[in-house]
Amino acid sequence: PYSGKIEVPTKRFDRLINKIRADHPESNVDITTHNTFPTAAGLASSASGYAALACALKLLYPTSGNVSELARLGSGSACRSTAGGFVLWEKGVEEGGKDSVSRQLYSEDHWPELRILVCVVCKDEKAVPSTAGMQSTRQ
Repeated sequence: PYSGKIEVPTKRFDRLINKIRADHPESNVDITTHNTFPTAAGLASSASGYAALACALKLLYPTSGNVSELARLGSGSACRSTAGGFVLWEKGVEEGGKDSVSRQLYSEDHWPELRILVCVVCKDEKAVPSTAGMQSTRQ
């Protein structure tokens, strides 16, 4: 159910929107989102949201770069959610991470028998934020 809470845009949101505004200064959209996954519980709720937003904005306002690059401006993990199947997130080497994007390794039809089940056992916020966890795995 809708919480009625109005969120103030974050720096991550602003990075994504500012990319669209740079290429399309006439753009004017009203964005309302709803997510049924618990926020900050470790289920990639922000990644799925930013991937969906990037895909929608890319269709509405064509921009330079690919949708994976656009999604990553909102959430690094979001770049993996822009393609189906089995995806690899390329580390990239460019300053600013422009080449840190996803690449589909196998289509969603590659393993037709594969099933994934997600069970939410706790809706509490996780102890280690995703960004901090990702940074520690890179070291």
